[in-house]
Amino acid sequence: YFYLIFSIFLFFPKNKFLFGLFVWAVTVFIGNFLSYNNPFSSVYFSPLTFEFIAGCLIGKLYFSRELKGDPTLIALMALIFWLVSYFLYGIEGGWSRVFIFGAPASLALYSALLYEKRYTIVAPKWLCKIGDASYSIYLSHILVLSAVGVIWRLSSADEYLNNMVMLLIMFVSVIFVGYFSFRFIERPVLKITQLVEKKYLA
Repeated sequence: YFYLIFSIFLFFPKNKFLFGLFVWAVTVFIGNFLSYNNPFSSVYFSPLTFEFIAGCLIGKLYFSRELKGDPTLIALMALIFWLVSYFLYGIEGGWSRVFIFGAPASLALYSALLYEKRYTIVAPKWLCKIGDASYSIYLSHILVLSAVGVIWRLSSADEYLNNMVMLLIMFVSVIFVGYFSFRFIERPVLKITQLVEKKYLA
């Protein structure tokens, strides 16, 4: 669904892109309140769509060089927003998830891009490599968390230290498997598709 929408946006004129995002956002917002509870509407009108829309908007501002504001102030806003929304709403999914994680994450990303632009900050190479593998991490993280979760259930105890250790293991495992997938699956497949593209579309 998301890839279909993004593919359609590729055909939009640049000056109509923001209007397309606005129409998408309004459609999702209205549809979420009017739709029945079924698998199709829960995807098409999911509140989580607003996180994708926010990412598109930030990307548009970044590439059009229209990022403005104080990065430190925006980072502070992200932290305050997260703390307030966390204690007000609780983690229940849907709109609460968007307020608790989506909004502050968008502000944090915007702040990081401003820092990069204003102070010419270059991320460490190891962070860049994790960023390169972000798509593979995104695709594989649910499987990894499910596998680690099975082990957790066998050894878990109602203890703070136990939970913190398992969360750290989950975090490291997700990055490790995602980077392995990027290095030995995603990149080789991309190289093959690029060779095919050069051969038949040149």
